[in-house]
Amino acid sequence: MNFVTEYHLCRDEMSELRQVIDNALKSCDAVITIGGGAVGSTDLMPELLFQIAKPLLFGHVIMKPGGHMAAGLAGGKPIFSLSGNPFAAVATFELLCLPALLHLAGLEQCIPRRATLRLRGSFSKANKRRRFLRAMAQGDTVTLPVCSHASGSLCGLTDCNCMIDVPENCPALTDDDMVEVVYFA
Repeated sequence: MNFVTEYHLCRDEMSELRQVIDNALKSCDAVITIGGGAVGSTDLMPELLFQIAKPLLFGHVIMKPGGHMAAGLAGGKPIFSLSGNPFAAVATFELLCLPALLHLAGLEQCIPRRATLRLRGSFSKANKRRRFLRAMAQGDTVTLPVCSHASGSLCGLTDCNCMIDVPENCPALTDDDMVEVVYFA
């Protein structure tokens, strides 16, 4: 039994993208795209979702990374458009896409597991909007990887088992703060 069908890269051309999505919708129960969801001239997913998603459930989310995620129903099937930035795609998949798919599959446990842990280390940026930081939880503490936290960076993600959920309008995080983490599935 095949649970995942992979459609390869597609050029930034609307008719080709539409054909790939239409074919995926014919053979799959849900479609997940990665990339092409921002606001540049070659980012075609917002326009395509507007055309095919009835209803369009949302066109963006207020979080960092992953703000350009969108979702809708096309022919009654969910379609998720994730950011092309690697960590943004991981964060929105874990927080929004996977729980929705688990719920649609009838599984009771579809909300990511959370915990409040003590931060070892710091994150010097204040955050105006909700932000998720890759991290490693061990016991009752959590640490941040020593790398860039840009959404396009994969550095440190392989050693992480959770994300720190930083609320909007939060000051810089300092050593010994209590923070909420969301564990990866």
